[in-house]
Amino acid sequence: MEEYKTGTESTNTEIQGSMRSTGNGLREFQLHKILVDLHSNKKTGTLTVKTPVFIKKIYVDKGEVIFSSSTWKDDRLGEALFKAGRITLEQYEESVRLLKLTGKKQGTILVELRYLTPKDLFYAVKHQVKEIIYSLFPLEYAEYEFVEGEVPQKDILSLKIHLGSLIYKGVKRIDNFARIKRELPDCRYPLSISIGTSGLFEGIEFSPLEKGILSLVDGKRSIMELVDHASSDARPFEVLRSLYVLWFIGIVKTNGSTREDKETEMTAKEKNGKMWSLENILMFSRDEDLSP
Repeated sequence: MEEYKTGTESTNTEIQGSMRSTGNGLREFQLHKILVDLHSNKKTGTLTVKTPVFIKKIYVDKGEVIFSSSTWKDDRLGEALFKAGRITLEQYEESVRLLKLTGKKQGTILVELRYLTPKDLFYAVKHQVKEIIYSLFPLEYAEYEFVEGEVPQKDILSLKIHLGSLIYKGVKRIDNFARIKRELPDCRYPLSISIGTSGLFEGIEFSPLEKGILSLVDGKRSIMELVDHASSDARPFEVLRSLYVLWFIGIVKTNGSTREDKETEMTAKEKNGKMWSLENILMFSRDEDLSP
C-alpha cells in the first residue's frame, strides 16, 4: 500500500536517510522521563525513536509536544480512524482505492467523500498523533536521540497538546509487571500524599480506582498493603499499575523507612535503653543496694 503523510512519514528510505545514527544500538528507553526532562529544560527539537520495525518521531517546541510521525503502517490516518471506530471498513477501503488513483492525502479524500468534516479531520489527526506517542511508552529498549533545533514546518501541523495529560495517559499504557516493580520503591515502604506536585500534572482527572487508592494513602500503609486492600473489584496488578502512575507524576511519595526498618530501629533503641539503665544502676547505686 502506498505510504502517505498525515502524521506518518512518506517512506522508510526518506527517514533513514535523514536520521543521524547514534551508533549505540538499542538501549534502555523511558519516554515519560525523557519528556519531563525536555519540558523542564524547555527544549526545541526532534526526538527520533528507532527499532528494527519502525521509526517514530516526536516534535517538541519549548518543551511542549506539538506533533509526531511514524513509519509503522498501523499508525497511518486511515488505520487509526478505523481502529477508533470513526470510519467503517467500506469507507476505509474506498479511501485507499482513491488514494492510489489520485495520490491525494487520505484525510483530504475522507473529507471530499463527506465521511469526515474538516473539524472531524483535525481531531482525527490529533488523535492519531497522540496514539503514536502513547505506543512508545511501553517500549523499554530502542535506539533514540534528541536533535535540538528548529522543528521542520513541512507536513507538520502544530497541535496544542497538554503534556501532563499525555504523559499520565501514556504511563497508564505500561503493562510490564517486572518493569513497574523495578521502577517503584520497595513494596514495604509506606506512602503518603505529596503536597508539592509538579504543575505539569495539574488538572488531571483521576480514575475511580486511583481516587480509591488515594483515599487509603495515609503515610502508614505500604505499597503492598495498598495493592492488597485498595479494591475488591480490581486485579492486584491494576492497583499496582495505578500506584506506579500516581508515584511517577508525584501525587504519592515514599514516607520514610519501611515498617521492618522502623521495628528494627525501635528494637535497637529498646535494647540500648535497657543497657543504659543497667549501666546507670551499676554506676550510681551503692554496693549494699545490690546485695540480696
